[in-house]
Amino acid sequence: MSTPHPALVLALLPVVLTACADDVVYKINNTYVMDDEEPGAEDPDADLYAELPVAPTISADQLPLDVFGPEDNTWWLNVSESGVEKLNQPWTLGAADYVEYDPPREVSTENLLVVTPSGEVADYGEVGISLIEQLTSAPWTSSTIPSFRLDADEQVEGQRFGGLERVGLDSAGYGSMFGAASALAVFRALGLPAARTAYAWVGGSGWENDALLVPMLVREAYDGVFCEANAALLGGGCETLRTFNGEITNTLAVSQATCEVGDCGDDTNINALQKALKANFRTQSFDEKTEPYFDWTQFHRSTCAHWLLWIADDYVHQLNNVVLVEGLDGRFRLLPSPNDIVAGYAYGGIYNNTPLFSAAILSSGCNQDDSCREAQLDTCEQVINEFEAMDPVSLIDGLAERLRDAEAPWGEYPGGMWREPDDAAYEHHRSFYETRAASARAELETLRAAQAVNR
Repeated sequence: MSTPHPALVLALLPVVLTACADDVVYKINNTYVMDDEEPGAEDPDADLYAELPVAPTISADQLPLDVFGPEDNTWWLNVSESGVEKLNQPWTLGAADYVEYDPPREVSTENLLVVTPSGEVADYGEVGISLIEQLTSAPWTSSTIPSFRLDADEQVEGQRFGGLERVGLDSAGYGSMFGAASALAVFRALGLPAARTAYAWVGGSGWENDALLVPMLVREAYDGVFCEANAALLGGGCETLRTFNGEITNTLAVSQATCEVGDCGDDTNINALQKALKANFRTQSFDEKTEPYFDWTQFHRSTCAHWLLWIADDYVHQLNNVVLVEGLDGRFRLLPSPNDIVAGYAYGGIYNNTPLFSAAILSSGCNQDDSCREAQLDTCEQVINEFEAMDPVSLIDGLAERLRDAEAPWGEYPGGMWREPDDAAYEHHRSFYETRAASARAELETLRAAQAVNR
């Protein structure tokens, strides 16, 4: 794709400028082409948006887009039939008939229309698109709703969604309209770096009814933009950011990690962390000797938040969804998953009564180190107090109100974004947040009593 032209800031609709040489046709989607047709010839882009739900009113680089603001945006994805077919191709059955998905590359939208709450519309043109596997394990068909990952600058270098390079559009199953949005909000309220979320309407050409709009959860991606915005919580910023499944001390698992930020080829620092963890495991100086390489203060708070919210499909409990950041200060930190995370997950049938300590080396090693264990329990007591002070029930009520009050830019949705399964999800999560502080305090007392007996 050609480089965006500066004159686009003046173009609200496609315009043809007459020049001595070929005419330059500026398009709303931040591209331009040379038009060498004779004057008076029919503009091939005149009906570019005739079959789409809306037409642009402003250029993408001028759109005042607040992706995670208090009001709902609309995303409409125009992907060719061959593109949709390619997106759906890699679905296979893996172990235990679990659906696995290998996201294809080089699939782009033909148009990405974004409508703001004020009614302004921009076309981001060709944007990288893939499906996110674990969120729904669903392809994009006339009867199924997948989850999408969008990359703003895969085709247009430097293009951003309101300052963001990538976003996820999650179809929000298993009550995650409440569970995911509230969980990540609690992490952030506790001063922990975590992805932001918002609700949005999503439509697209992959569904037979082009006017259909589906409520989705927009999720922030962990990338360079996130690292810059959360630099104060990440040791000054991200030297590297890796995502993988497995133990941190497992060299093979780490070597197969996806490198989201930085140059992960230099494994000097992570090797030093692995060496320190192995050398000091099952000692009374586990946290002290590994402190130069690892931020224990943040780990204690994050571990408490996972335990408090019953989030167990994580590093500590499952060696899964590992997000490992190497800060500019040389120390490593773990982030909550931006995708596979739901508070009070008993709504989905599993992960209820999540334990505080588990088998992962950081958790197990801390549990066997008296000073580290004490610090973990003390931190959890403080986290429970902060959690209770933030009135988590009002958080769920606020999310419910936003869903019910949502207004779509077209079509009839009298219930807003509220779906039938949201009735049970709302009641479950409201009850969970209403009683969780008290039950967590009881668990903490039991853990302290066990510690006293074992001394």
